[in-house]
Amino acid sequence: MKWHPSIVNLLIMILLLCNVVSAQNGNNDRVIIESGDAPSTHWKGDGNFSNWQVLAAENSTLAGELSGNDTVDVFLIEIIANNGSIIELKNLINNSLNYQIQKINQTSWSIMDSIKEGEIILEKGIHAIRIEKLGQSEKILEYSFDIVNHGEVKIEDLSWMFKNFYFLAGLMLITPLLIVIYWNRKSIFRNNKKREIEFHEIQVLDGLKERFSREYEEKYRQDEMINYLFKNKDKGWNSIQDELGIADLAYNTEQIEIRCWKLTKKIEKILIGIIAKQDWDLAALQLFSPKGEEIKLLDINPDFIFEGDEVFLGKLESGKILILQLQIKSKIKTLSVNISGKVSGDSISGVINKYIENEEE
Repeated sequence: MKWHPSIVNLLIMILLLCNVVSAQNGNNDRVIIESGDAPSTHWKGDGNFSNWQVLAAENSTLAGELSGNDTVDVFLIEIIANNGSIIELKNLINNSLNYQIQKINQTSWSIMDSIKEGEIILEKGIHAIRIEKLGQSEKILEYSFDIVNHGEVKIEDLSWMFKNFYFLAGLMLITPLLIVIYWNRKSIFRNNKKREIEFHEIQVLDGLKERFSREYEEKYRQDEMINYLFKNKDKGWNSIQDELGIADLAYNTEQIEIRCWKLTKKIEKILIGIIAKQDWDLAALQLFSPKGEEIKLLDINPDFIFEGDEVFLGKLESGKILILQLQIKSKIKTLSVNISGKVSGDSISGVINKYIENEEE
């Protein structure tokens, strides 16, 4: 009976493998024979990997051969452990070959790491085992080696080792805060009544601030308007009335027209507009209170001679407008105006029957 050469080679490999297994203490559970001709490159992640022989990550023995034209065999090994497994190749047969475990990146499928001897941690997924022929020999080289799985990678919680450190670090960080709280304990833990009083005081201060701000803005606008009137008084009597509104007091005769505006709620500052309809040789204003209250002038703008409650105007030209801003010291409740003087040699005196009153706050 004549045996086919390939069958003879297979029987020899099985016998060799059996001898190796028995000689090496028989620690492996399975014997895996190369199926066909293994590819020479590892899987790149495209399509399926049916062309590759996929090995389970378990204790086993792999046997195969490299023919004359075959220089590299690549097997895939699948890791199913969630934390990865520790893999090692042992009992490597044939020194004419180079054995390698290749750790493959599961996204880019590039080689992350590789070892020839010793243990390597492979994460969950597909990795490679590469057997390469050394030199240019065209002989058939048989190989055999053990795949040893040392088990899943154990992730041990070592946080207990740092408990004392965490405690000391926390104590060091909180100590400055405790010191600050101690220094400010009176302000932090004061009673609610005192807080309510302070809150009320804050409200009062805010109200005063708003009131002063509003009064300042009103005074500023008023000063701007008066300055405008002084500079533009020659534009016409009607333009002045348009700016100031309806006068609080008005007096109109054939010789003169007088209008008076109160600039403050209390009678402290007033504005008087005068337009002579004839030439006055001499004129004077007198402020008086219908209730007999004493009046004293503090200031007048523009500068005119004044004393007590009287203002000396001198000559008045017909058609010209005169604007006076008067500041009064006395806290009076009512105010009116009297004008007297000479027109064409005749003495004239006029009294405004109406009067200005203080506004109630």
